[in-house]
Amino acid sequence: MTAAQKRNSRLQEPALVLVIEDIAEHVQLITEVLEREFAPVFVQAVDSFKEAFAHLKKNHYDLITCGGTIQDEKLGSVIKELLQAAKDTQFLVITGSGDEALVARLMKKGVADYVVKNRETLELLPKFFEKYLLTKRRNKSSSAAKNTPSTTASFKSVCAEWNASLSHCQSAVKQIKDKKLQKQLSAHLKQCHKLAELLDEQLS
Repeated sequence: MTAAQKRNSRLQEPALVLVIEDIAEHVQLITEVLEREFAPVFVQAVDSFKEAFAHLKKNHYDLITCGGTIQDEKLGSVIKELLQAAKDTQFLVITGSGDEALVARLMKKGVADYVVKNRETLELLPKFFEKYLLTKRRNKSSSAAKNTPSTTASFKSVCAEWNASLSHCQSAVKQIKDKKLQKQLSAHLKQCHKLAELLDEQLS
């Protein structure tokens, strides 16, 4: 199994990524890395903050990447609104080498991390993407586990309802005038009670 396949197996389901970038070559590079290392992944690329806000209103993303400056507009001027629109999505800044001071301020406001645009660091993109995509998946799994009752609890609830139903049936059987039929039904109900008791013991 390749490294990419191992990452994919841990992602469990397709990821949706928003790329905010106005340099076509960088969009292509980021998209290629994501599609090669994390397929199946759906990448939506926009080249303005206006488009980014429009997409964030319609979709909930697993990861967002953004340049430090888009169409001559600094990320710092809209970061507060972007993070609010992104909700709990991990936000990764991929910026030019002269923007480190800006990124330091952005991280204080809630940006998850940043990558400086050069050949060496861009080769590390898969590790950055893996870190934040897997974090998102773990948070989702944890949330689902908290909101979903355990299988055991569900079965115990079903057993309790079953026992209550059997008791009602037993009362109804006693009202049957045909003694032969009453005896047959009582025997069946007795077996059902035993089965319910066995299930309850196994789940205790």
